[in-house]
Amino acid sequence: MVVSDSSPIIYLAKLGRLDLLKILYRQVFVSGSVQKELIVSDRSEERDIEIIAIKRAMDEGWIKVRQVDVKNSLIISAPELSAADKETVELSRKMNSELTLIDDEAARRVARNIGIKARGTVYVLLSAYKRRKIGKAELKRMLNRLIAVGFRLSPEIYSSLIEEIERS
Repeated sequence: MVVSDSSPIIYLAKLGRLDLLKILYRQVFVSGSVQKELIVSDRSEERDIEIIAIKRAMDEGWIKVRQVDVKNSLIISAPELSAADKETVELSRKMNSELTLIDDEAARRVARNIGIKARGTVYVLLSAYKRRKIGKAELKRMLNRLIAVGFRLSPEIYSSLIEEIERS
């Protein structure tokens, strides 16, 4: 069972590879706040295309929305997290998820502190590569495209990823 925050879904939609989530995990659960973030349009044509892909995945039923209340959760005391991040971590805890996809480092730290396996968008791409769902050249293109569309990846991590890909 996989729970996701909005950023991995949005970035994969930007890459045109939202399908990797379905291929790798079959179903992905999101909270109500995350759903709202996923389908909000900034009126750009590119964002509208992403929203169409995300809505299609929801209509097909492999991205599922689950409401979660964080009012009585210990996570409410994590002021560095957004409402959606808190809901994602709490939903993961309540569903006892195997994996939580979340790019925000503070949210990942909170999740790990309560025993949740938390990874991000790059992990999804590497998993797809290791499971031979994408090739080496496509993985490199996607990493470069991620950076081009605003994904924050330090030069050191990028270099180590490229070295790891070249060795495999």
